Amino acid sequence: MGLGGISIWQLLIVLVIVLLLF
Repeated sequence: MGLGGISIWQLLIVLVIVLLLF
C-alpha cells in the first residue's frame, strides 16, 4: 500500500525520527 512511492510506514519512520531529534 503505497502512494506515489511513499508508504505509510516511511511517513511513520520520518515522524519518529523528527520526534527523537526534537
